[in-house]
Amino acid sequence: MPQQALHAQQSKSDDMSANPHLKRKSSPKLKPKGSKPRHGTAQEAFIVNTRKAIDGDPFFFHKHEWSRIKHGGSRHSCLAQPKKISVDCFCVKDCAAWIPHLIIPDCMPSCPRCLSKVAVDVTNAEWVENPKMMCGVCSHRHIDAKCCTCHECKKPFAGWHEATLRQDAEETSGVMNFRLSKGFAVDEELCTYIVTHTNDTAASMHQKLKKTIADNWTNDAAFCYRAVIGQRAKKRNPNYLDGTNQQSLDKHLAPLEVIPPAAKKAPQLRSSLAHLEEQLEGAIAKASRDVQFIDMFNKKKNCDKTGPPFKDIGRENCRLLSNQRILTANELFDCDVRSPAVLESWQDIVQACKCVCMSTALQRPAMECPISAVASLRGHPLLDASPPWQ
Repeated sequence: MPQQALHAQQSKSDDMSANPHLKRKSSPKLKPKGSKPRHGTAQEAFIVNTRKAIDGDPFFFHKHEWSRIKHGGSRHSCLAQPKKISVDCFCVKDCAAWIPHLIIPDCMPSCPRCLSKVAVDVTNAEWVENPKMMCGVCSHRHIDAKCCTCHECKKPFAGWHEATLRQDAEETSGVMNFRLSKGFAVDEELCTYIVTHTNDTAASMHQKLKKTIADNWTNDAAFCYRAVIGQRAKKRNPNYLDGTNQQSLDKHLAPLEVIPPAAKKAPQLRSSLAHLEEQLEGAIAKASRDVQFIDMFNKKKNCDKTGPPFKDIGRENCRLLSNQRILTANELFDCDVRSPAVLESWQDIVQACKCVCMSTALQRPAMECPISAVASLRGHPLLDASPPWQ
């Protein structure tokens, strides 16, 4: 393998030396993958809606507490109120949004690199990729933040950066009471619990917190079951996708029935029968229509025309019949042959020509003769039986 790689590298260098203008192949650029949410569809929809509400209302935090933005509805009052509650209220966790320039008046976050607020731009702030999980005593919630840009450092930073919080401690003390780290956060209740239980071991505190969270989860499940039994919970619409307002197309789709091969052949036979009946009607109409002697005169005028009808009646005879006011073959059958210019044998010639054409049509194969093909298809058993899917 090393010898093959060395040989390939030498051949490539030889090609470049032979042709210095040869363009090198550019390596494909790797596209960054989209971030996956770290929670379910209902929690994701709540976070997206909260972000849209904050962006759309600059006075959002005048009406909501920034540290605990609720989904809506209370599990304790759902059984007593006449209004029904969504089942998402029992599983969707609360959210906190740390945006200091909207929460605290005249507060601007400091850049964690230059520790200055002069070049910080908060007008084009964007939300972080994913909110952090903030652990509590009974349950957890999420804390969200925005990324601002420092024009002096040319780099963005999040509002929950440790250096930023340390630099702005005088302005944010008493407001931001959470302990933040790179992966998660801890609220003030859990911090108080840990501080007041310093005599216990870490394993003992972990077991107590685990039992507290399990008991709280059991209470949530009991409230949810009681709301469903009491018909106080909103029913889920099966036509909507979970966590979205988009309807699915399942209600418009019908189950596909299995059709046997013999039944699939019946529509094809009906189509062939209709086509052959149309050909038969055209052939009958063509055979029964009258023949104009002026057309025969024009056909016999062309010497290259082979096999013209009424072979023994020439051009002069066609002109003679036209002069006698006999213009078609049917008029020749109906007229009395009293004029010496009209021969009785001409009627026999026309009758014989029609008999020859009819006998030739009857002697054609079934696939060529419409009469035989229609007769064979009309007796097919699949055409008489009704389709099994009707």
